[in-house]
Amino acid sequence: MEEGDRRKPKNGYFDIPKDWVSIATLIFVAGYTIITAFIWCTQRDQERRQLRAYISAKTVSISADPISSPQIYYIDILWENTGNTPGQHLALFNGLLKPDATPPSVPVISRIFLAPHAQTDAGRISVSAEELSDGNRYLLYWAVTYDDVFGSARRTQQAWQFRSISQSELAMIKPGQPIGITLTPSPRYTCMDDECPKQ
Repeated sequence: MEEGDRRKPKNGYFDIPKDWVSIATLIFVAGYTIITAFIWCTQRDQERRQLRAYISAKTVSISADPISSPQIYYIDILWENTGNTPGQHLALFNGLLKPDATPPSVPVISRIFLAPHAQTDAGRISVSAEELSDGNRYLLYWAVTYDDVFGSARRTQQAWQFRSISQSELAMIKPGQPIGITLTPSPRYTCMDDECPKQ
């Protein structure tokens, strides 16, 4: 057979080298593995988002101390876990800040366990009548750090605009009778998890 005849296809088809078949098989298997892993990771992340703890401040109230003189008032933040699993190793931060002040870096309380759909009012802020009615605008800052059951560290923080309270309004706050207040969220300090600056 002449040299030119060896290059002609047999039965009208060229022979495909076996190495090509092996390479194509490896590419297919690798692609299938990557896609499967991506789908599995996506489903796992979705399940964790549905199950993890979500802890933040829910409401704010003010009450008067029944025995202090001069009068001391308490600002209480109600914390809530709206997630479906516990939040562990909670640390709560809060403070009534002037706009140019630095947020507190030391927690008011730590090592708390908060069950799913549970609430706690741990960590109150003590303020005087002068501070509440001095005409200055404050930011009511709060932050919470905790671990979810999947081992991820979480952080949520925010600030609310807190206006000065008049003397007539202070007179309405009776000992043992907390008054709920509505505050306007401030964009300053507001973040969640990876959005928050490193502490």
